[in-house]
Amino acid sequence: STADRTNQIQTDKFGEFFSFGLRMNKGGGRGDADGDDGIELTNESLHGTVAGRGLMVVEEEEEGERSGSGTDDGVSVIDKELEALGIGPFQYVAVLILGFATAADAVEILTVSYILPQLAISDSDKGFLAASMFVGMLLGGLVAGFLSDRLGRRPVLLAAMLMNGVFGVMSAAAPTMIVLSIVRGLAGLGIGGSIPCVFTLAAEYLPPKSRGFYMTVVAWFFMIGTIMIAGMAWVIMGELELLWPWLAMAAAIPALLCAGLIFLFLPESPRYHYMRHQYAETARVIRVIALWNRKITNIEHLTSTHTIDHAEASPMSSAGVGEGLRASWNSVVKLFQPALIRTTLLNMVVWWSMNFGWYGLLLWFPTLLQKSGFSLGLYQDAFLVAASNLPGNIVSALTMDRIGRKWTLVLSMGCGGVVGLLMSLASNPTHVVVLICLFNAVSIGGWNAIDCLSPESFPTELRASAMGMLASFGRIGSLTAQLVNGALIGISVPLLLTCTSGAMFAGCIGAMLLPRETANTRLQDTVP
Repeated sequence: STADRTNQIQTDKFGEFFSFGLRMNKGGGRGDADGDDGIELTNESLHGTVAGRGLMVVEEEEEGERSGSGTDDGVSVIDKELEALGIGPFQYVAVLILGFATAADAVEILTVSYILPQLAISDSDKGFLAASMFVGMLLGGLVAGFLSDRLGRRPVLLAAMLMNGVFGVMSAAAPTMIVLSIVRGLAGLGIGGSIPCVFTLAAEYLPPKSRGFYMTVVAWFFMIGTIMIAGMAWVIMGELELLWPWLAMAAAIPALLCAGLIFLFLPESPRYHYMRHQYAETARVIRVIALWNRKITNIEHLTSTHTIDHAEASPMSSAGVGEGLRASWNSVVKLFQPALIRTTLLNMVVWWSMNFGWYGLLLWFPTLLQKSGFSLGLYQDAFLVAASNLPGNIVSALTMDRIGRKWTLVLSMGCGGVVGLLMSLASNPTHVVVLICLFNAVSIGGWNAIDCLSPESFPTELRASAMGMLASFGRIGSLTAQLVNGALIGISVPLLLTCTSGAMFAGCIGAMLLPRETANTRLQDTVP
């Protein structure tokens, strides 16, 4: 009976998931037909042969809804399958792990802002050190985006988190400022490489109706990361009065822990597998989601509703190094074709502006406080500013699916520009701190919105490449901000804050001109 099969699924859920994870780790997620799986699948046919435990069955009342019409392509059927499987334990675990990856990135990015006040170097050298990490993030995002569309989102994310953690630890032993800058730049490769994978995986794991809220939750973890690093700095450098290398080592721990969680629990995106014609792997991931969510699924209809002509060239098919480079270049060209050029250019403007404005202010926050003569403890006050993200996160989660990603982004960046202007006019240190908290609260909604809007704006075949390119272009904004602010902070703090405000207003205008809203829509899979 259906009830018996459901109980069987619940009993076997964890064992099936861990055996799946071991196959992913040993064989890169390649599907094989073995007795333990109870299913035979080939990349040529994607026919699910029900065997052994008989888990692949469909409840009669859901079959028509999931299968759709015979004209649907396979990826559309995957959308329907994800919608039917709904939100459950699998999505909760995936969102938590992807969120933890975001938090680990925040910890590593903001570590430098607590290191800078302890370094006896010039302001321009401090700007160079801060900028070195963003150079690494720029290259990491670009390379990881293209690799994610070629090799998979999961392995690239795993490698990025390992780089983040390993080079973060190594920075604690750097003997000179030059070596420290190089190692921080290498850590930046990992930080930048994780961002395209995190939000691409989140978008491709989640059904459309819930995608906005749960992708916002993933973005929330940046706030958790900022609170974590503020707390670490408070305890290690404030209370224990230890030097900055101890903070650098502690800050690398979250990335290393996250790498272990990714290795054990996260499968590859089913949409990515399908676009590469890896039908067995597509079915395996769907099956794992069904097991975790205690739902019953049928994958046979993927064959009956859509058959791929293998003579056609797949934009994500395996290739050698030379062809891989050509394919990466073709991805860049496609992003600037008439169907996507407006979306691409305006997203670039928004990403550059947000990175210049937000990172340009937040990484220099401790130094700004020192120059303003603020009397409270540096780390306690930084902890307060980090916690100020919370109201912005809550508001953006409520507006993301109601007024949409686009207008959440517009309002957030516009308000951030206004607050930046007010900061440039403030002279009282307490007022400066209050306004920085307000800036953080309003601008974090823009980050949440752009993290949802950007991956949803591009088709599956280009999604990770687009995210990598946008994140890298944003790093140019961050890099520019570090160099500009390093020069301005010793000359005129109001001028620095005016530049921050101008960047936020530029992003607000770019966001208003974006061509479409993506809330509650299915993801596109190919260039229109």
